[in-house]
Amino acid sequence: MKAKIRGRSQSLVYLVLLTSCLPITVVLYFLALSVRLISQNSTKKSVNGINILLTGGKMTKSLQLARLLSREGHEVFLSETKKFRCTGHKYSRHVNKFFLLPNITEGYAAYLKSIQRIVEKQDIDLIIPVASPKIVFFDSQVKEALRGQCEFFHFDEDSLKLLDDKYLLCKTAKEINLTAPEVHLITQKDQLYSFDFEARNKKFIPPSSTLVLTPGPNWRWADFSRGKKMFKISFDSFL
Repeated sequence: MKAKIRGRSQSLVYLVLLTSCLPITVVLYFLALSVRLISQNSTKKSVNGINILLTGGKMTKSLQLARLLSREGHEVFLSETKKFRCTGHKYSRHVNKFFLLPNITEGYAAYLKSIQRIVEKQDIDLIIPVASPKIVFFDSQVKEALRGQCEFFHFDEDSLKLLDDKYLLCKTAKEINLTAPEVHLITQKDQLYSFDFEARNKKFIPPSSTLVLTPGPNWRWADFSRGKKMFKISFDSFL
């Protein structure tokens, strides 16, 4: 009972404090609004400005890009998935319009259709995706679908697959004489058992384990998950 009374008392105090700050909040709001209206007239305009669509509107880097591009005289359009519709970035003075995109669970077709609609209605010249890693492969497909309609600042699907695969990435880096760690593709238990760790005076780190595999007799197989490069290692000395 005492805890309930104390909680209600604290809530009442906070409510009174917030209400007393309302006049200050209103003054600050109108000051910010005045600065925004004045700065709109002084924003740099470029005769070569283009229409640019940014995705991932909830992210700070997307807002910063909008500011930089707008100051250079470009018209910036911001978009975000429905899940994050309440992002405050859509109210930025550097954003011309804000659009909602389908959630990734609705599939690629819905995502592509929504992007195409924005491109056609707003005459978009360039799309810069600033989305989460979950949707980068959708964006690579959209890039191909919109080829000829607008520029899309993004990797193609093959490049993304290379960058997303640590084994292929390191192997490719080695082939073009870049520094990269030694990597081995392990897909079966027998490959791991037969691997000659003693011949290499190095440490090997399995990607799905926090343990470092060092040459020595006191190691054994602990678990093997399905899928490429997914395995776990344990050592007798740890048991």
